[in-house]
This record gives sequence, structure tokens and C-alpha cells, in this order.
Amino acid sequence: MEGTSNIQEKTECEDLQRAYELESVGKKNLLSENYADAVADLSEACQIFSELFGDLSEKCASVQFAYGSALLGLAREESAVLANEGESSDEEEENPSKEEEEPSKLGKNGEAGKLDKQKVEKKSVEQVESEKTEDKEENPNETLDQDEEEDVSNLQVAWEVLDLARQTYERLYSNGEEDAGKKLANTLRALGEVAMESDNYPQAIEDFGKCLEIQVKVLPSDDRAISETHFNMGSAYSCNGEITNAISSYKTSISILEEKMSNLKKEASSSETEEAAKKAAMEEIEDITRVISDIKERMEDTVEAKKEVMETIDLVKPAVEKKVYSAVFGGDMSEFGETTSGFDVPSIGSAESVATSSSVKSVNLITAVKRKAPKAEENDRSDEKKPKVEP
Repeated sequence: MEGTSNIQEKTECEDLQRAYELESVGKKNLLSENYADAVADLSEACQIFSELFGDLSEKCASVQFAYGSALLGLAREESAVLANEGESSDEEEENPSKEEEEPSKLGKNGEAGKLDKQKVEKKSVEQVESEKTEDKEENPNETLDQDEEEDVSNLQVAWEVLDLARQTYERLYSNGEEDAGKKLANTLRALGEVAMESDNYPQAIEDFGKCLEIQVKVLPSDDRAISETHFNMGSAYSCNGEITNAISSYKTSISILEEKMSNLKKEASSSETEEAAKKAAMEEIEDITRVISDIKERMEDTVEAKKEVMETIDLVKPAVEKKVYSAVFGGDMSEFGETTSGFDVPSIGSAESVATSSSVKSVNLITAVKRKAPKAEENDRSDEKKPKVEP
């Protein structure tokens, strides 16, 4: 018995050492935006940590957060690739290649060659399908497992993993653990970004809101992380059709950056500040100036979109009123003049909700990276549902 126990302890020790190595390499890949390799390393590390300590262990939270962040980055990359492929397909449809036009110029020979090629392609496809059918018959269980894995998106796994981390950090934060507040805020921010990528804007607004509640308690009032969260909140509001709230969030984000810039200017002009610190402060001031300009441009676009929608509604409204009156009462409204004199017109939809078409998803202001979350019904945060990974 004692020998068996020693072997088990040695195995666990080796597994733990490998998990730490994988975590280290995975986080480096994450920082260098090598998301595919980061996901592979951190996934294995998470599995080992969970088997040794349990999903909600404090030792798992950090690697879970990193794993979820890597999955989010990978999902964004895949989304960008699909978007580019769609644009390429549109261009090809508009400008057919010379190869497609050539057979018509070659006449019969060209047509014959094209038919031969189609036969070969058809045969090749039939062979592939036949091979796939044989593989399924030989290994039905393996095929089923692969299908189940494909059904789970990177965003869904990211949400599950980050939610595990959220539960752990919430427990530690409530117990007064040092730095747990910052880690919880970062996790909630990441969950909000996953929600944005999944087009679940109400959930994103909720997550960013909770993140802000903690950030204002644990961070300096001029911290750029708070400004970034307000900006992301503004993007979520905009995508959800709440333009007024979006503009308010953008303005708050700018005011925090302006406060930060003012403090940096004081630091740079102080005689007690070292030259290296002065240089760093001036560089950050330049960066903040660019960010403020970008936010103002985004805010102007949002306001302009709302204005255009309002103008469109004003143009369409009289025609809608006449059609509704005719459908309900018969005849026309000429006897009452051009106005409806208190006639209530059915809602065409708020200008804010219509203006969302010009909105964009939340963006990380520091890395300038764009960012879709599981559907609302899948985002139940009860303890019964276990996300797969944590921060």
C-alpha cells in the first residue's frame, strides 16, 4: 500500500510540474497573440489542474482566465478570416476569372475538357463521401464524439471557463482576499467581451456594469482600465439600440482619460520626476490623445446615425399615419387636413434601435482589437451550470 501511495504522489507531482510548464508557455503564446498554440497548451494545463484540485480551486482560476482569453482571441481570428473570405467571394462573383470564361472561346474542345474535369471532380467527391461513410460504420462512437465536439464553439467554451474563474474570484473577493477584486473585474470584462462577440448585448451590458462596480472600488479614479470598460459599455449600449446611454458612456470614458492626461502632465512637469519617467509620461499622453480622438469619432458616428434615422422616421411617419387611418376607418384623412390631430401612430421603432446598424462591437482601447457571447438563455450563472475554464 505504501509503495502504491508513493507512486501516486510521484505521478501527481510530475503532472503538476507539467501543468505549470504548460501554463507558462501558454500565457507567453497568449501575450504574443499566438492564440491557437495558447489554447492547446492552456487547455491541457486546465485539465490537469482541475483533476488535481477541482474546477473551483483557487489554483485553477488563473489558468482558466488565460484559457478563456485565448479562446476569445482565437474566436475573433476565425471570425475575421470568415469575414475576409466572404468579401473575397463577393469580389469573385462580380469579376469572374478568365479561366471560367475560357471554355466558351474554345468551343467544343473547351466544353469537352470542362465536362471531363467535372466528371473527375464528381468521382472524387463520391469517393470521399464513400470513404467517410465507411469510417462512420467502422467507428460510430468516434464520429459521434467528433460531432459533439464541433457543436461546442470556442466562445461557448470560453464563457464556461471564464465563468468558473468568476465564481472562484467572487468567493475570494467576498472573503477579502488581496487582488481578488482586480482579477474578478478582469474576468467580468472578459465575459462581457465574449457576450459582445456572441451578439448577446444585454448580457454584455450586465457584465461590463458589474466590472465597473468593482473597478471604481479597487482602482484609482483615473485608471485607464475604467475608461476602457466605459467605452466597451458604450459599444454594447450602441449595439443594443440604447444610443443615449452609449453616448453617455463614451463621454465618461473620455473624461477619465482627460483626468489621466492631466495627472501625467503634472508628473512630466515636476522637477522631482526622473527623465525616464518624464519620457514615459509624454509618450502615454500622446497615446491617450489618439484614443480620445478615436472615441470622439465613434461618438460622432453614433450621433449622426441616430440623426439620420430620426429624419427618415419623420419622412415616413405621415405616410404610415394615412395608411393606418385608411385601414382602420376607411377613406382618407384629407378632411382633417395634413395633421392627425391627436391620432396615435403605431411605433415604427425607436431611432436608437434602428441606429444600431452603424454601431460596432466593443474594442479593447489598449490593443485596438475588435471583439459574440452565448445566447441569453445559455448564460445562466447558477452554480449548477459549470463553465469549463476559469481565469
